[in-house]
Amino acid sequence: MKIRIHPEFAGYEQFIKSIPEGKYTPVEVYCNLRNTVTKVEVNGKTFVIKKYKIPTLFNRFVYTWIRKSKARRSFEYADRLLSYGVETALPVAYIEERKGGLFNTGYFVSEYLPYPVLPKSIELEEEERKTLEQQFIEFTACLHEIKIIHKDYNPNNVFYYKVEGKYHFALVDINRMDFGKNNLTLWMQAVNQLRMGVGESVGFVEKYARIRNLDVVTCLIVLFKNRRDRQRREKTKLIFKKIFGIR
Repeated sequence: MKIRIHPEFAGYEQFIKSIPEGKYTPVEVYCNLRNTVTKVEVNGKTFVIKKYKIPTLFNRFVYTWIRKSKARRSFEYADRLLSYGVETALPVAYIEERKGGLFNTGYFVSEYLPYPVLPKSIELEEEERKTLEQQFIEFTACLHEIKIIHKDYNPNNVFYYKVEGKYHFALVDINRMDFGKNNLTLWMQAVNQLRMGVGESVGFVEKYARIRNLDVVTCLIVLFKNRRDRQRREKTKLIFKKIFGIR
């Protein structure tokens, strides 16, 4: 078993080492589908433990010798994002367990973010929601301008809060990131991952393009090509699952 603890949280070593044994009391479990995300409190501090599902045998080989685990990437990418001034949950530790000499599962421990996710913004007054939307477009443009692309940029992976009249945003579920790439296709893929309607997407991209001094028409062409390709992939995937009885 491999454990890496961030120096700022060295005092929580005993708690972190006990995680694989389940020796903690959950305050709340947020997700129990592919991965399990658990909120816990330790000595007055609130943490989130993300336990990743056991991968396929092929991916167990991959994570053993070829690619960094999701837990490790989440830990390292969090530090990297923070170095760029992009907010995310503070990384506490990551754990990698092996079984039979192969990677078996991983855990990523971070501080808890006490903020709502983007879908919660529907509860805001209309004018306030418009302000948040505009500032989120600016945040997205800034993120791409500094060559950071979140490859799972869905609204539930973005937290928001307001300080002195300005909205701030924090990213989570960050094990899939691209750093250092200037790529219009990847930028528009990120916008499509927000799962907006056609009208909302067009409005988003028009404002985004103006902020970044990009050609709006070119951006929209790439956006809708990506949207069409994604829909085709999803349709093919559903057909494949139906044929082979996969749920």
